[in-house]
Amino acid sequence: MANLTQIRGILISKKVIITFTILLVLLVFIIPILLTQSTKITEEDFPLPVKEQPVQDGKFDDKAPISQKSKAAIESLKPYLIYRETFTTTSEQKVTFAVFTKPLDEYTLFVEIIGINFQSNHDDPLLARNVQSFRETAEKILAFIKKHDVNPQDIFISWGGQAYVQKSADVWLNVSEEYPKVIKAGDQWEFEKTTL
Repeated sequence: MANLTQIRGILISKKVIITFTILLVLLVFIIPILLTQSTKITEEDFPLPVKEQPVQDGKFDDKAPISQKSKAAIESLKPYLIYRETFTTTSEQKVTFAVFTKPLDEYTLFVEIIGINFQSNHDDPLLARNVQSFRETAEKILAFIKKHDVNPQDIFISWGGQAYVQKSADVWLNVSEEYPKVIKAGDQWEFEKTTL
């Protein structure tokens, strides 16, 4: 009986040691990689807005060089799509997004985002929080695109299936006078005050 108890104790301690070793290896190799990845959006990362797709004779110009560039970039991303991720933003919003293509449009990369109120406006006290969450989501999406050696500036991106989502995304993406940098003030998220 004593031998079985000793054997059981040895096996349990070996499992703990193996588990601890695996966790240590993951921490030593994975965390430094994650920490060195920069995900800040710069002007060089801004994708082509869908509203700027070339038009000729009232129709989308699929022969335009910019259209062909977008098509080629999306084609190289296809093996990695549909890409989905759920994460919690720094403003503690749970966001889920999906990046995908549609069979009838080989020139546009589509994104759907759940968890952000794109109808938020300047009367909404949560506007800054929604803008911050969108910017963090966009950073993750652009990082995904760059991870696969594709330049986000080569792709037309549709940020959502509704016009109001696309409109909000277009103006929220980059810091501007209307939508400045978002900062945390106490327990609230707000736009940084700018002086002109």
